[in-house]
Amino acid sequence: MGRLSLVAASIDDAAAWCFLATLTAVHTGSGAADALPVIGYSILFTAVMLLGVSRLLRPLARHVGRQGTLSPGVMYVVVIVPIVCGYLTDLIGIYSVFGGFIAGLAMPRDPQFRQALHSRMMDTVSTLLLPVFFALSGLTTDLRSISADTLLFGVAALLAGLAGKYFGSTLAMKALRFSWREAFAVGGLMNARGMMIIIFINIGLAQGLITKPVFSVLVMVAVITSTPALPLYRRALPKHLEMHSAAKRPLRRRHHAP
Repeated sequence: MGRLSLVAASIDDAAAWCFLATLTAVHTGSGAADALPVIGYSILFTAVMLLGVSRLLRPLARHVGRQGTLSPGVMYVVVIVPIVCGYLTDLIGIYSVFGGFIAGLAMPRDPQFRQALHSRMMDTVSTLLLPVFFALSGLTTDLRSISADTLLFGVAALLAGLAGKYFGSTLAMKALRFSWREAFAVGGLMNARGMMIIIFINIGLAQGLITKPVFSVLVMVAVITSTPALPLYRRALPKHLEMHSAAKRPLRRRHHAP
């Protein structure tokens, strides 16, 4: 369920970046047609990274497998690749965060490599970078500026977000012959907006697409929709049923295969 949700969220985020690029082009007066090259270059960049660069990065996993740890040379590559990708996507016009995301997808899929990289990087990311980012977002949020009309917009956005992701994902899962419990579990996971929406609305505020009151309301929408994600998941699929579902899933797939 987690991997399936990650893949779906990745596709959702990629589409959102292209949509944001279109909105930016329209807002700046260049027109929606001028966003088409941005979307085309984005697709080309993603294809080159996932089909070409990912193969060039595979020796990193073999090196870690032989050494048992991340050497300084491997760390240089791991740090430089996202920076270069961020620079390229910023030139394209879809912002550096998308480049870093694609760089992560292009890294070797070897479990030992990913575990070593996660262990090395997670402390720095979770204890330094993430708190600083959210602190800056908190400084920008001004709840006192929210008017009644803006608050009404926030309630509408909250309801639309819940209906779109939670129930939309649930119905899509059910259409693929998953059980109702599994469908609602993925719906709960997909309902979490998390950090990505905070990045989007920060960009929207910087580009003048939204005002500070709207930014503040959308921050609250992100928090309110993300908080119940795990409780909704666990309510739909408790741990004992989760293990049972994981054990039966391969058999179910073979059963439905044509």
